[in-house]
Amino acid sequence: MLRRKILIVFCAVIALNVVLVLMRLSRNAQWSALETEARARETKLMSWGMRHRHFGNPDRYLGMIGGLVQNYYWREGLPLAPAQASVILQLDKLVTSAGDNLAQVAAGHIDQNPPDYREYEKRLEARLNDVISHAERMVSLGILTPEQASFVTQHYLVGSPAISSLENPNVQEMLGISQSQKKALADIRIDGMRRAARLIELKDNEKIRSQMVANDKATTASVMSILTTKQSELWKQLTTDRDAPAMPTNLTLISGIKEDPQQLDNLSPVFRGLSEKSESIGLSAEQKELLQSLEGITRQGLNWISLRKAGEPSIAKVQAEFLTQAEQVALVGILTEEQAKQFGALVVEK
Repeated sequence: MLRRKILIVFCAVIALNVVLVLMRLSRNAQWSALETEARARETKLMSWGMRHRHFGNPDRYLGMIGGLVQNYYWREGLPLAPAQASVILQLDKLVTSAGDNLAQVAAGHIDQNPPDYREYEKRLEARLNDVISHAERMVSLGILTPEQASFVTQHYLVGSPAISSLENPNVQEMLGISQSQKKALADIRIDGMRRAARLIELKDNEKIRSQMVANDKATTASVMSILTTKQSELWKQLTTDRDAPAMPTNLTLISGIKEDPQQLDNLSPVFRGLSEKSESIGLSAEQKELLQSLEGITRQGLNWISLRKAGEPSIAKVQAEFLTQAEQVALVGILTEEQAKQFGALVVEK
């Protein structure tokens, strides 16, 4: 009798545990369904934004690329040769079109409501920002003359908040900003946001304006304090006032490969590889067209750098850096994330 009672209790306990497990599974399934539904609403909005990322501003130009031609400020102060203006606008259109293409591909992925959609969006945003930085570097290295590039850099640094300037990847590269300095900049940015948030406690407009000025001065002082002596000296050189440079008269457009003394495929394994592996990595007709446009812009920049005076910074060194930036525009901006991985694997295999 006792054994029977023990057995009944034992079976009841097992049955109860089974019921609890089933309830938990059911509850988890319900939560999972709710989570999937909520994620679907967010990814739907996200994919719409990717497909319409220029909504309300279809004719915009990138500030330090096409903006150098179209922005009134630069039109009045930066004399550009017609050929320079043409190439800059080509590069601006290329970067914008390539970004739109990447966004369309990303929207298709987001439409599938993937669990990692937020990380995917962050990676896309990083790629879009990186390609702009590389294209801006192309402009300063090879499409503008050294005098024009120095003039643009000086006006950009002086006309922007110090913290914004030092957050620019190209400025960071010029100054040699370290990882610890980048972290310090992030901390300064957060402190500045906290100070700005406290402005809401003030009721008098004059006090608010005064405090805003004080906050800006405090942020600038904090930013300047993280620079080394060498970086501070370079900053002073970069921000020294300059007269507008003369319009170059020796820069003209080359019409094609026949006029290009240096074949791009011979200079760049990346461009050569992309030409050879275009079918293997599934480049679309639009991507091939963008690559062709980038190759033309790159040849043009290399040609213009070769025309510089012997006394200027090493022509070969500048050409190599310009070519590296162009390659990054191709790999980061024209290829999708998956295509870039495939191309990297093919290059390693070869």
